[in-house]
Amino acid sequence: MRKNKEWKLVEDLDPDSHEVGRLIGFVKQLRSTSNIIGWSLLSQQVVAVVAEIVIAIVVSFIQMFFQGNLTGANMSKNMSDFGHYDTVLGIVQNIICYFSYMFIPFILMLFFLRRKPKEVIPIHRIHNIRWLPMGIIFTLAVSFIAEILITYLAAALSFLHLSVNSPDFTPPTRLAPMVLYLIFFCIVAPICEEFIFRGVILHSLRRFGNGLAILVSALLFGLIHGNLNQFPLAFCTGLALGFFVLEFKSIWATVIMHAFVNLVSTIVSYLSIYHGNAIGGVFYMGLGIMLFAISVSTFFLLRRQSAQRKHFLEKWYTPLPISFLLKKAISSLGMLVCIIVLVVVCLLSLRIV
Repeated sequence: MRKNKEWKLVEDLDPDSHEVGRLIGFVKQLRSTSNIIGWSLLSQQVVAVVAEIVIAIVVSFIQMFFQGNLTGANMSKNMSDFGHYDTVLGIVQNIICYFSYMFIPFILMLFFLRRKPKEVIPIHRIHNIRWLPMGIIFTLAVSFIAEILITYLAAALSFLHLSVNSPDFTPPTRLAPMVLYLIFFCIVAPICEEFIFRGVILHSLRRFGNGLAILVSALLFGLIHGNLNQFPLAFCTGLALGFFVLEFKSIWATVIMHAFVNLVSTIVSYLSIYHGNAIGGVFYMGLGIMLFAISVSTFFLLRRQSAQRKHFLEKWYTPLPISFLLKKAISSLGMLVCIIVLVVVCLLSLRIV
């Protein structure tokens, strides 16, 4: 009975008898790793809620100490500050909460995977650094394409009388909150997210194939943003960043690329605030078309070189069919529950209009 159950893990491949044992062990390791990643990442949802409540209570008691009173209105205001970035206090609360719900899954993954940070996070000098500007351009071009997909998605949802209730990332206009906002979105967020998704998750899955590692890390990166408006952008840029972390052999390369994506988005937001949505849109459209043209031209130039083409394909190599590996990774209980919960959270961002 045990043998029959284990055989089901690899029966899709119809393997030779002498390969069965090796393949079963390989699939078991994949499912175990995926299970740990799924449960650890799922903890983020719980930690986020708890962190918001705890931080709001702590801030309220600090205010009571200095102001001499504690009211329900103060507590309610401190809770509402999450997701808003127009005050220093609001941004500090968001940074502390964000760091809490990113740090705990990071530690859980390392602990249960029994890995040291340096084993799964390539904190090295950037390899082939002369190509880094091209990597930044390509990643920005991918994010531009994703924004176009978001526009079509919004149109399709509008046809169904639906819209997405997205988080408000409107940047502040006062100097102190503005500086903190830029530090948060262009330094703190890229470092935390790259260390988890292109670090621990991607490099823990690499032994099962680069293609699988890139795809799963990008999928989880897209879903963790929690709404349908951000999913296409996060997923597409996640694919590009996953490729480039292997290409440059350093997490710092993708931290820089991620920071540029967030910085360009912030610049567009400020242009829209100070000069109108039309100017912001024209700037982003012009920049996107230019970067896309450069990326496509460079891609076709490199594609003519057989060595470069082979090098590109090697980055997506998997020892078994990627559809088989993806099925086994997602069907592990922890990963399956995590994806279902994150998909439900994304769907809950929809509202009827």
